[in-house]
Amino acid sequence: MTASGNNHIAVAQLGDAVLFRVVGLGNMSATPAIAALAERILSEKTHKFAFDLSACSGVDSTFMGTLVAIAMQSKSRYPSAWVCVVNASIKVSQALENVGAARFLRFKTSLPLEDIEMEQLDVTVISQDERLRVIQRAHERLVEIDKRNAERFGPFLASLSRELDT
Repeated sequence: MTASGNNHIAVAQLGDAVLFRVVGLGNMSATPAIAALAERILSEKTHKFAFDLSACSGVDSTFMGTLVAIAMQSKSRYPSAWVCVVNASIKVSQALENVGAARFLRFKTSLPLEDIEMEQLDVTVISQDERLRVIQRAHERLVEIDKRNAERFGPFLASLSRELDT
């Protein structure tokens, strides 16, 4: 696994749900691997996702947009699908609320998950183009769910589009 510092993502299958544990920052470094695994899991008909953020020190907009994208994609395929954020700090919960992501997520503030055996998610290196596409999709979801995000992320999305078109 490629991780920066102590940042990493661990994953475990829990019955009919998949648990992701974010340690350190939930950011654009791990989101391509999270998105790819979620897509594979959805194709296998598992559509319940929990993100344990008890050890998460912060999230960036790419990570938040990826959670929204997983929630939207899951719900469009399976009406009973859900994405639950577990054990998030007030700071992380507020960040999700501020971009409108909270409307698409369930929240469980206190759920003990320490004793679950988990495997580290392989955050392999991907091409710069693919990384930029993941970042672009995440930000497009944020603008889609809350038009106020266009002001925040519009110039960034325009810059990404120009870079991807060249």
